[in-house]
Amino acid sequence: MLVAAGTDGGLLGTASIFPLSAPDARQAREGEAELRLLAVPPAARKQGLGAALLEEGAYIAAEWVPLAVFTLELPHLKPRLSSLARDVEVYCGRMEMRLEVVQVPVSDVDRAKSFYTEKLGFVLDHDVEHIPGMRVVQLTPPGSATSIVIGTGMTSMTPGSLEGLQLVVPDIDATQDELVGRGADISDVQDMGGVKFAYFADPDGNRWVLQGSTPPDVQRAHLD
Repeated sequence: MLVAAGTDGGLLGTASIFPLSAPDARQAREGEAELRLLAVPPAARKQGLGAALLEEGAYIAAEWVPLAVFTLELPHLKPRLSSLARDVEVYCGRMEMRLEVVQVPVSDVDRAKSFYTEKLGFVLDHDVEHIPGMRVVQLTPPGSATSIVIGTGMTSMTPGSLEGLQLVVPDIDATQDELVGRGADISDVQDMGGVKFAYFADPDGNRWVLQGSTPPDVQRAHLD
């Protein structure tokens, strides 16, 4: 149930969403849902409140009705709803995109591979040559869902031209100590208003940022 109220607290209108399984939902195909305007005064409807309630309801229903098609009993709102249904189909079936791999341009693959695995502790996922001249070395930072790829025959970027890749760690001071102990040339930790950073580069000069987790009090301050 969606409720719209005015600034004076008065009820302006309501709408309800009925899934296919609801006892009082009319017969519909699988994957459909029905939205009903239960009460919207004509004056408010003319100002677009009915359509606004339907739109909000459609996006809420999209959470539990895959590729939902919405039907309505009120004829004068069917054109609006038909257009909305198409929009909701796009919304519900929208592409899912996950950033999984970032290419890092290097001049010496073996040297870079050694740096990332030995000095940074990245996990070697694979080192393969899919086709002649294309070597793909995938490496993943500990605990990361995103990997980097170095190799040959994949990119026209100049080795060392990448900058700003950011690794977030729970304890930046401990991580910085460990990386230095591994032989990485990493900067001192810098406190930037409660958020800590450190910086380093790979042998080709690709520049990385190490960021400590943002403390809760700093997060709250940024939201104020």
